[in-house]
Amino acid sequence: MKTWLKTVFGVTTLVALALVVICIVLRPSRVYSPEGNTGRSLTLKDILNGTFSYKTYFPNWISEQEYLHQSEDDNIVFYNIETRESYIILSNSTMKSVNATDYGLSPDRQFIYLESDYSKLWRYSYTATYYIYDLQNGEFVRGYELPRPIQYLCWSPVGSKLAYVYQNNIYLKQRPGDPPFQITYTGRENRIFNGIPDWVYEEEMLATKYALWWSPDGKYLAYVEFNDSDIPIIAYSYYGDGQYPRTINIPYPKAGAKNPIVRVFIVDTIYPHHVGPIEVPVPEMIASSDYYFTWLTWVTNERVCLQWLKRVQNVSVLSICDFGEDWHAWDCPKNQEHIEESRTGWAGGV
Repeated sequence: MKTWLKTVFGVTTLVALALVVICIVLRPSRVYSPEGNTGRSLTLKDILNGTFSYKTYFPNWISEQEYLHQSEDDNIVFYNIETRESYIILSNSTMKSVNATDYGLSPDRQFIYLESDYSKLWRYSYTATYYIYDLQNGEFVRGYELPRPIQYLCWSPVGSKLAYVYQNNIYLKQRPGDPPFQITYTGRENRIFNGIPDWVYEEEMLATKYALWWSPDGKYLAYVEFNDSDIPIIAYSYYGDGQYPRTINIPYPKAGAKNPIVRVFIVDTIYPHHVGPIEVPVPEMIASSDYYFTWLTWVTNERVCLQWLKRVQNVSVLSICDFGEDWHAWDCPKNQEHIEESRTGWAGGV
């Protein structure tokens, strides 16, 4: 009998405590009006009709203590968090003249690219039109203007050198006003992708819109070539704004189908026409079967680290490669490989 009474008392106490907590949580907050500081209860209607909303702020860091941001009136503003120096680096009238929705400052701070005509492709990728503005002369760069639409564009880590991908091929400009140098020629729509991932790698492996990486000093440019020529095609109907749907074709390797052929190259961007792109070898234990490329990281200006993964995902190899001046090749010795192998599950990389 005593046990039963204890149980009833315990349950009753817990219910009472729960009701107290619920009352505290659901108790309406007080909303104070700037006129006279009179308060009223915060209601669900306030949340749904937009009476209260959060503000966003997206600083574009250009050094450890400096950043750019786009003001409410669309000026591009420079700000130094230590000195609190602030000034407009690019006016909203310049942004509006090309309908720009994004921007990117060159590391030497002499040029800024303006992005417009954004067109979404997949989860991360999109195409856009780019204009280069000369901040010193206060005008857009004319002559050898960038083609459109561009699939990806980025500045070198130093100076004002830039690389971009157009129609699945990579191009290089030593300066924004210089003629472009074409690095790759193999690009084909839905077949061969240079410097950008195909759908499978963008969605399942890299989770980025790009597949090229500058060395820290801006001398070398590493990039990946994805060859989907032998990949089966999946097709679906896309219902857009038109009266009739259009068919979308995507190279898509299902289980057991052939994977994209992946090759990694590095090109000397100071003398790109002398040697051309040099292929980085795949580790032997990875190349013997189907595999994935999973990432690339520059360790130093002339040392690069690549991560490879067997298709069954039980072996991952981290390969460190150095540039040999004497033989103009990237050497990836076995004693610089870190191998992770699992007999019970998946190994690294994804």
